[in-house]
Amino acid sequence: MGQEVVRSVAELRALAPEKAAKGLPVEMEVVVTYVDREWGLLFVHDDESGIYVEARELVKKASWLSPGRKIRVKGVATKGSFVPSMDAASLDDLGMTQMPAPRVLKMPREILLPALDGQWVEVEAVVKRVMQDTSGIKFLLQVQGLDVLMTLPAHEGRTPPPMHLLERRVRVQAVVATTFNAQSQMSGRFL
Repeated sequence: MGQEVVRSVAELRALAPEKAAKGLPVEMEVVVTYVDREWGLLFVHDDESGIYVEARELVKKASWLSPGRKIRVKGVATKGSFVPSMDAASLDDLGMTQMPAPRVLKMPREILLPALDGQWVEVEAVVKRVMQDTSGIKFLLQVQGLDVLMTLPAHEGRTPPPMHLLERRVRVQAVVATTFNAQSQMSGRFL
């Protein structure tokens, strides 16, 4: 009898940290929601839930990776730094597809829910600041009364920075990411 294979993001996220740390095999077909080749960051979604995938070297080499690209990812489960995740051994291109429907955030401070880590969401925000550096364009947004940083990676090629958005209300679709401390407790949010 073979070892169980994790086949969905929800199943992976639901693993107890001890079980995830055992390196269960993972094989899923997912849609890329965020990729930053310079940093090797990859977030994916399977139409139900989203998650971060540890695949730094694979991401850096995969020039074809982009949001909306459907991929097959194979690897092993890990306990992750904040929620269970996976280390990818391979990424296979399955072609372009539609982005998943975002979870629309409307409730006050809903963006602070820990379960939103890795999720594809839509929020209304006011652009308070626009900055650009070698890593990309950064926006300071006011979301549900909170200041939240949003990053567009440099490879998105949006230059010059969209200064006309300052103090404007915008609707943003993005991946929710989490900063956390050494005890895996959430310490902040960014998009």
